[in-house]
Amino acid sequence: MNNEFYPLRVAHVRRDTQDAVIVELETPPALSSVFAFRAGQHLTLRRCFDGQELHRNYSICTAPHENMLRIAVKTVGGGLFSRWANEGLSAGDVVDVAPPRGNFTWPFGAPGGPRQYAAFAGGSGIAPILSIMKSALAVEANSLFTLCYGNRTSTGMMFREELEALKRRFTGRATIHHFIEDDNAAQRGVRFDRANVDRILDSAMDAARVEAFFVCGPGPMIDAVEESLAAHGVPRERIVTERFTTHPAANAKQQPRGVDP
Repeated sequence: MNNEFYPLRVAHVRRDTQDAVIVELETPPALSSVFAFRAGQHLTLRRCFDGQELHRNYSICTAPHENMLRIAVKTVGGGLFSRWANEGLSAGDVVDVAPPRGNFTWPFGAPGGPRQYAAFAGGSGIAPILSIMKSALAVEANSLFTLCYGNRTSTGMMFREELEALKRRFTGRATIHHFIEDDNAAQRGVRFDRANVDRILDSAMDAARVEAFFVCGPGPMIDAVEESLAAHGVPRERIVTERFTTHPAANAKQQPRGVDP
């Protein structure tokens, strides 16, 4: 594994929600193989704050066939790194980035098919799921993908326009179910706990026909989805998970593999 950091220029910073930005990084031709990635992997960024070196992981939200390297950064309370990315980062800046890594992936394109895939994404856990979803739909021309995407509010929903465009582009193959906790009285309290995940699996899909489930979000959400999938008879090898963690503490140099909002 290559643990070296490389200086990459920021090509573009786009605000996605009030507290999240999409950052596009330029990859020089000489580093194209170094930064080749699989859908669902993440990048580690490095920066010093007041003399202290911090590392943060951010999921790649593009798919390999798009030939772009983008990450999503959501502000967390007290988070030096995420606040800097949202308030101080701009096109032309140079950031230290380690090559892609992570096992939140799947070998799309294997012989056979068509297949059905499904995903549960909570909040900023949508970033690697988006990469995976775009890859599955592009690489496997007849496969289907169902996304269950949970957010506290509709205004905080990341990648809203891109998800709608994806659904239009792959009409009949891409299905997206939104679950909003706070905005709509009829939806209030809808979150990915065990009871609600059971209802989703019973009404929105046939779990036995799904080739692989991708789950990314906070630990309690992942636990609930895993328990429900197991109760529906889904083998463990068909469940791929990624737990994200937040790191507001200034003295946190390293973090577990995952998504840092």
